[in-house]
Amino acid sequence: ELLREKTVYLDNILHSVNVAVAAVDSDFRIKYYNPMAEKIFGYKASEVIGKTVMDIHTKEKVDNARFERAIEIVRKEGQYKYFVEQKKGEETKWIDSTVTGVYDNDNNLVGFVLISEDVSERKRYEDELKIKNQQLEEALADVKALSGLLPICASCKKIRDDQGYWNHLESYISAHSEAEFSHSICPECVKKLYPEYYIEMQKKKEENKNES
Repeated sequence: ELLREKTVYLDNILHSVNVAVAAVDSDFRIKYYNPMAEKIFGYKASEVIGKTVMDIHTKEKVDNARFERAIEIVRKEGQYKYFVEQKKGEETKWIDSTVTGVYDNDNNLVGFVLISEDVSERKRYEDELKIKNQQLEEALADVKALSGLLPICASCKKIRDDQGYWNHLESYISAHSEAEFSHSICPECVKKLYPEYYIEMQKKKEENKNES
């Protein structure tokens, strides 16, 4: 009775976990297949219980040589981890899996357990984050920042670059930033360079003010 209760309790746990759990015996015949395995792999337990892993692999066109290498690694190291892209129709899933050996009281290998998790959402998030980081790096590479002390001529206002050449202010800033220049002239310079035009401009300004 106690053994039966423990078995039921363990089965309830395996039915409740958010990972796929599938167990096979030493002949790779499927003995256990929980509900999450049904959801992740797309097969009902009734379709796979009693069948061998090779039966499923043949149907799914899985390379059995890779499967044999994985089992050999489990025999030697105790477990084998792998990450695969699974496509069914238009749906794509990313599955993170671990295969471990099952041993009896005499430490004999009597089967294997596959634990798989659907990490598609995490994979999509990681891919999006990778793209955003790449875009950020590209954007930062395009940004040319001005910093530090700039040697500027007190008279003509040219700026000396790292090679010792003197550059016009707008040329230097354009080369070291994303700024663009449009040229105009301030009232003080108009008065200094074009005094007659300045006087005429001031008269028009006064006339407009009186009219308003």
